[in-house]
Amino acid sequence: MSDNRSPLEKFKFSKAYPSPYLREPDLGGKECVLTITSWRYADASDKGSDGAPMQGTVLSFEETDKELVLAKINHMAIKAIHGHDPAQWEGKTVMFFPTTCSAFGDPRVPCIRVKNIDPETGKEPKLY
Repeated sequence: MSDNRSPLEKFKFSKAYPSPYLREPDLGGKECVLTITSWRYADASDKGSDGAPMQGTVLSFEETDKELVLAKINHMAIKAIHGHDPAQWEGKTVMFFPTTCSAFGDPRVPCIRVKNIDPETGKEPKLY
């Protein structure tokens, strides 16, 4: 059976399960370059889908209204590309990609990761 619906008519996870946070299905299976507009520390209003409070750095972007609560690994990757202080990240671009990771006892949890490359220069960061 073929699916003749246009891409705009096809199922969207984010429409069925809305969230103010950027999640792996929002990337549509593709790499995505986003421009950081601001950052903040996660606070009591930031809760996961299970209702538990989230921790970490929360980024906002020019290209979407959704925020991303950074996993520690993503924070460290952006730090390697754009510097230690998140205030220096504002106006910088980051390339994200959808993948799976091991979490909550499941080795195949959908997640978003930072590509270890500066989208503005096309170069990998110098770590040492």
